[in-house]
Amino acid sequence: MPRITRVSLNGSNADDPQSYLRVYTIGAEATGYPSDSQSTQVVLESDQRSPWTDGNYVVLYPKARLLIRDGQLVSIAGGIADRIVAGESLDTGRAFPWLPLLGGLAAVGVALAAAFALHARPRRGPVPQPQQ
Repeated sequence: MPRITRVSLNGSNADDPQSYLRVYTIGAEATGYPSDSQSTQVVLESDQRSPWTDGNYVVLYPKARLLIRDGQLVSIAGGIADRIVAGESLDTGRAFPWLPLLGGLAAVGVALAAAFALHARPRRGPVPQPQQ
């Protein structure tokens, strides 16, 4: 994957250009066609030539929530369409939540260690008395 240095949306620059590589992986099979002519052209640029940045035609039809990429028409979520129009990052934070998972595992480890320590202590029971 190339390092995207700039994304132009109808001539305006987008925030977080690298996140716009998502336009090549998002979407599902479209069930319709754009009914209006209002569109946003998405142009990805990088320092080196790549299949993602050279000669590609990416256009968003925001009202219809449709995206054309390399001749393929796909349907996208309204929130993503809105983010593209606004030039916002497409990194929606859906990465795996490693920090909460590790914190939870650490808490479980501490609880297990405490339970084991309590269980491993010798129990004091009645002491046998010598017979007289």
